[in-house]
Amino acid sequence: MKTKQINAEIIAADDLPGDLQYALSASPDFTVRKDQSIYLLTGHKVIVFPDEPDINSFLQTVTWHGGRKEKPVNATGLFRRLLTDNEFTPDAALYRECGTRADKKRCVVVFRSYGLSGKDLYTVFTSIAPIEKSDIVFPVDYQSAVLIRETDRQEAEDLIDFTDAVIGSMEGEGITGIKAGIGREAETADKLRTSYRDALNALSVGNTYHSQDSVYVYEKQTLERIVDSIPAEMKKQIRDEFRQIRAGETFSDEMLETVRVFFMNDLNLTAASRQLFIHRNTLNYRLDKIRKISGLDLRKFHDAVIFSVIALIPQEQ
Repeated sequence: MKTKQINAEIIAADDLPGDLQYALSASPDFTVRKDQSIYLLTGHKVIVFPDEPDINSFLQTVTWHGGRKEKPVNATGLFRRLLTDNEFTPDAALYRECGTRADKKRCVVVFRSYGLSGKDLYTVFTSIAPIEKSDIVFPVDYQSAVLIRETDRQEAEDLIDFTDAVIGSMEGEGITGIKAGIGREAETADKLRTSYRDALNALSVGNTYHSQDSVYVYEKQTLERIVDSIPAEMKKQIRDEFRQIRAGETFSDEMLETVRVFFMNDLNLTAASRQLFIHRNTLNYRLDKIRKISGLDLRKFHDAVIFSVIALIPQEQ
């Protein structure tokens, strides 16, 4: 039998551009075609094939997309298929057969490991997280787990606190490198795909602009998503124009903390000075010093927005 050699390259998923990482995670079969190449996500690694006809049949044997075509028999199977198969449209009868309802408000949270080894994240998550009876939990791949939680009687901040507490519990058990993205609330089940994409996007954007954090909420990333949409060349021009803001040695930790607290208090001098335990005049002095260095007066809304945008642009871009 004649065989054909397939040339492929294996690279780390984190080395890919953010938009490609997001597209792969959101793809039903974890494959993306771009620039005459086919990218296949397998955990933390991505296999890159040339986009050739012979590759298609091979990919069908190594992806588990075909298994998703079976009719779901329970709520977990139904929602897993709903999120990962864009062609799947369950009717009211199937929801009843699976013992669930489509008219409940729900939200998707995606937990992802960026350092876990030896165990799959789903096993770790289900052994630690306090799962509610109505929760839907399933693995997406070895490093990811999805939680779908009903939010009819739950405040958004409660879900954030729950997510943060679960990650804290994992860290307490010595398991590090876990992050989570939280999507927008879906009014009905057919809107859950959007919440799922939001959660994946929140992870991608959050890791780019706030890598020190663990929980990323899509609805709180408006400014970050705007910055992320700026073309790379334009980001470079902005960074070069305001290089003094991006230089780590320009502002001391004290000055950076001053800016953080001042922004957190909506540019309110009295509230910020009280939280910083300094006199209002001292705060004004620090803001004057920042103005002399950067040319931006953070007491003015316009300048504060510019400073926030510049501070978000990653240094390497």
